[in-house]
Amino acid sequence: MTKPTTEIARLYLRPGSNMPDPGSEASVIWKESVTTLSTMEGFQASLFSVDSKDSDIFLQFLDWDSLAAHEAVMNSPAYGPFLERVGVIMARFPDLNHVQFSVYGKDGIEQSVAPCTALKNTYTVVEKFYFPASIDTAAVEAARASLVRGASQLPAFKVAACGWLMEEVEHPAVGGPGRVQLLAIGFDNAQSAESFRLSQDRRETLRDVGAKADESWVAHFLEPVPPSKGKA
Repeated sequence: MTKPTTEIARLYLRPGSNMPDPGSEASVIWKESVTTLSTMEGFQASLFSVDSKDSDIFLQFLDWDSLAAHEAVMNSPAYGPFLERVGVIMARFPDLNHVQFSVYGKDGIEQSVAPCTALKNTYTVVEKFYFPASIDTAAVEAARASLVRGASQLPAFKVAACGWLMEEVEHPAVGGPGRVQLLAIGFDNAQSAESFRLSQDRRETLRDVGAKADESWVAHFLEPVPPSKGKA
């Protein structure tokens, strides 16, 4: 199976949008947007998570056939009206990146499964580790493999998805454009995910091979519910 490309979208809504309310304007427009995307060539699946500390921020993972497939959609005539509609509820342009994940199952072994399928209904520690552009990627990937093996021994562990962002990202700690290793480690409950997020050993595993900074949060990944079509 060819690995899909996963779009990572962190979205910032206008204050008071109340995304968790299924009847709110933000929720209705967002569901419409997901339905629109699902009809576009190359789209596979998506997941979302509302920020537990700020309901005006939420995270989406969207699986596409490839980076080229997503870029073709963004350059298509249909994308302008799509952005205009979604822009009604946005406070600013979202943070968008892409990654080709490697997915690991409960046994810590790599699997041929799409990220959005694997991470659905998990409480997931999403973490970005920032490295200089010249980093030894093989050393980082070996450390990452060790981290995944350790996580897979935890009782609540379900799945891990890891990979390099395709885009270079600037960070003050790196001193310019650098590379980002993205980890998504899924658990079956929120407490286990938060405990793992706060563990210092996990952070040090990748700092020891050159990570200059990291940021993390816990996402509860759900599959979007299509908007109600109402009665004819």
